[in-house]
Amino acid sequence: MKYLYTILLLLFFSTLTATENFVVITPEKAGTHLLTRTITFLTGKKVIHVWDRSRSTTDIEGFLRTAAAEGKYLHMHAFPEPHIVKVFQEGGYKVIFLLRDPRDQLISILFYIRERHWEYRTLRMDFPFGLLSFEEQIEEMITGEKYGVQVPYDFFKLRLPWMSFEDSYTTYFENLVGEKGQGSKEVQMAELRNLAGFLHIQISNEQLEYIADNLFGWHGLGTFRSGQIGSWKDYFTERHINLFNQYFGNDLIEFGYADPD
Repeated sequence: MKYLYTILLLLFFSTLTATENFVVITPEKAGTHLLTRTITFLTGKKVIHVWDRSRSTTDIEGFLRTAAAEGKYLHMHAFPEPHIVKVFQEGGYKVIFLLRDPRDQLISILFYIRERHWEYRTLRMDFPFGLLSFEEQIEEMITGEKYGVQVPYDFFKLRLPWMSFEDSYTTYFENLVGEKGQGSKEVQMAELRNLAGFLHIQISNEQLEYIADNLFGWHGLGTFRSGQIGSWKDYFTERHINLFNQYFGNDLIEFGYADPD
């Protein structure tokens, strides 16, 4: 049954071909698997994931060669370090970059740290960070007062260069997630069409509908925990909200995530 489904899927999307070289860059826990599943649907290509934030020029060139040889595309959690940007620029690669409400991203990172004993720099459950209460951990991730790691700082400050990459498209988790993630089907369809256009892919309304109906909640979406827009509201206290606005209020406005009055 699994192989039959794969064959039918490939036949359905056999008319979709990406004519551009491209890479996908995402911050941690911003909806990576949702976006790469979208790109796989749109292009018919599977993904090679590179989870490390930083790799050498030689490493990246090797991954790109492998992806090209296997008819795949590359995804990275890459910081925009000059040598990485240079590799993509000199190779003529487009960049597809993903944004998500940084408050939702922060909560997703925290759950992953707590449940999978994952390390986000010095934020680990077997470090002193793990001795804090859940609410204290949220506060520390916002302020970085104890251990020097402000998660939204990484999101806002270190990711900005990808958005200004010479040939890039920034997509939003909130636009891709659709009705099942408390988003909009109309917005989702428009975003899928925009991504297809960026990659110079001709796509029918029927194919767009199929993608939209099969993106969210698939059991194979890796670490996809809940994927709901605005889930941070279930966990942030009034103090957390005030602290986030104190440190990053202007950034929320700039990126379109400020809550309406």
